[in-house]
Amino acid sequence: MRIVRQRRGQFIIIAALLVAIMMVSVSTIMYSAVTYYRHERWEEYLSIIDDVKMGSQRVVEISLANYTWNNCTNNTILRKNLQQWVNDTKRAYAGFGINLSYSLTGDGLSDEEDWYKQVSFSAADATFTLGITSAGLTGYQFTASALLNVTIIEASWNASGQELIISLAVYKEDSIPAPPVTDLKKSNFRVSVNGTWLAPEHFTVVRYYDGKTFIYDIDCNLEDIGDPPYPVRVEVIDTRGIKVVADETVTAPT
Repeated sequence: MRIVRQRRGQFIIIAALLVAIMMVSVSTIMYSAVTYYRHERWEEYLSIIDDVKMGSQRVVEISLANYTWNNCTNNTILRKNLQQWVNDTKRAYAGFGINLSYSLTGDGLSDEEDWYKQVSFSAADATFTLGITSAGLTGYQFTASALLNVTIIEASWNASGQELIISLAVYKEDSIPAPPVTDLKKSNFRVSVNGTWLAPEHFTVVRYYDGKTFIYDIDCNLEDIGDPPYPVRVEVIDTRGIKVVADETVTAPT
């Protein structure tokens, strides 16, 4: 009888141990599954936030490009494009409860008065507020902005007085220090001297670093350009399609 009782006791202990092991295993699996699900879900939310921010930035850039191509005449274009973007975003992420809104200062755009100067620029910016109902996210704010600045450093004649050299710097975005634009080619520039736009074969563009920033030198081959002074106009269009027009006046060669 003792042997039977001992064996029965051993069986109960072993069974209890097996049940405990099974409970620990199941708990571990469930915890791992929940943790994995939460991690994957938040990765998805973060991806959505990044996509919305990048899309908002692109809409601002495209709006500024279209606005400047039309010589800063359609000052409602940013607002219209942003409203369309907000509507499209809500539809695209309907299952997540996306709530995107925007605010502008004025029409959110610079105007033509910021052109035709030695330092000229084009700019657009908007502030966004994002909420995701399924994630419990509310009031997340970010700003999307685009800027292109052209600064004519100098416009002067070469030693022979036959060629006009225009030195300028191009910057993008509104940060300190402003990052220079370094990927422009000759096709990104148009040059007018004394009211006449030069044909592409009448000027060359060279980029170099002067120890502080990147400079573009536009070397203009001029024929009959009339009497001085000579108003110089440089139109720059960057790879995003954003345009700026800067002016300078040059006296006669000495």
